[in-house]
Amino acid sequence: MIGKRGALVVLRRPPPTFTEVIVMAFWRETGSDPLNGGAAQRTFSVIVAADALAETSFPADGPQKGDQVIIKPTIANGTWTGGGQTLTVSEPGERPGGWWMQAKG
Repeated sequence: MIGKRGALVVLRRPPPTFTEVIVMAFWRETGSDPLNGGAAQRTFSVIVAADALAETSFPADGPQKGDQVIIKPTIANGTWTGGGQTLTVSEPGERPGGWWMQAKG
């Protein structure tokens, strides 16, 4: 599924253990959470293959709550140049063959 319908995303671990990797993932919007004043925060499901993540320099403990996923990033010459939509991982989870995350942003 990731190979056919996935897209490149940037996965970031904020400081003090700052790490930033580009990896193929499958993501989709799953809904929204209401905020104050009628505003809503969009929620997403993000799936990253375990073997693809293991080939990067991302920490071995995988995605954690508070990590960031940038969807629709601008990538040039294999480097993230900015842009995209930043999501914050709210519910990470390892499952057979991959990492499944709920993210908001």
